[in-house]
Amino acid sequence: MVAVPAKNTPARSYSSGKPHPDFCAPDADVTIKSSDGDIFRIHTINVKANTTSFPLPSSDQSISEKDGELVDPDADVVSSYESKVLAILFRYLYPQPPHPDLADLSFTDLKDVAHAAQTYGIASAINICKIRLMAADVIEKHPVEMLNYAVGFLDNAQIDKIALQTLATKVEDALKELDSTVFKAWVLHREVWTRCHPPTTTYSTQYYALKHKSPTKDLAFSDCLERLRKGEFGDEDKTE
Repeated sequence: MVAVPAKNTPARSYSSGKPHPDFCAPDADVTIKSSDGDIFRIHTINVKANTTSFPLPSSDQSISEKDGELVDPDADVVSSYESKVLAILFRYLYPQPPHPDLADLSFTDLKDVAHAAQTYGIASAINICKIRLMAADVIEKHPVEMLNYAVGFLDNAQIDKIALQTLATKVEDALKELDSTVFKAWVLHREVWTRCHPPTTTYSTQYYALKHKSPTKDLAFSDCLERLRKGEFGDEDKTE
């Protein structure tokens, strides 16, 4: 079943973008423009069935309208994501061809697809992205970048698992990669670990942490982050 084209939908001239060859069905009734200018046409019925937060336009107004005028004459929705991300993501809106398994994506592209999937609430894409991102080799190669991503999209157990992999990271490297609040929580978490388990000639801080995969609540990164957000850290919280 395909969607019936929306009434009163203005004709698109594609004056400032080109139609994406995989998403240009003539009966599609929603037009999306990527951040780099490609035009995607998809079906409302598929969007409603497979997403929870995609910004569909109403029947008489475009999402990209402002004060009654189109911000972009080529699209109902102007996305902040690049064409290569949307081209992967929108495949999860349709049953055929089979959904991509994302095995061949670079870490950066995988992270971008995961972020877009979360933004638009596409469950099938979210699930495969989590499986790929939580793979041991991905976390090992990109622990700090993964921590930044995890804070917004994963549960506390997964966040804490990733945080343990970052303890040997240099402070200046963490500062470059992590968002401000995440970095502050990371510093506090790292300090707690090193005070409780100081490095020796035999064990580095990170090695010790990885050998103890079930830290107490006071040592968990997610706990440090939560308490930091609540403003609970102070002199009384210093570990003896």
